[in-house]
Amino acid sequence: MNTKMIADYANVHVNTVRLYEQWGYISPVPRAANGYRQYTAVHQQQMMIARLAFRQELIQNNLRKRATKIVQLSGR
Repeated sequence: MNTKMIADYANVHVNTVRLYEQWGYISPVPRAANGYRQYTAVHQQQMMIARLAFRQELIQNNLRKRATKIVQLSGR
């Protein structure tokens, strides 16, 4: 899958997908010979985990930190 396909699946902008990769929320993405990213079903699931974890606008009692830790572990 390409970046746009993953972004559409998670209902986010393509830059969000790239940022999540940079921040370690999804695992490193292999690249094709032409340099394009090649996402897999694992990346797709990692995006959904991240989106679900950050869905709430207001997270109290350090839940945001815990959610971020879970998402980072998923990205590993």
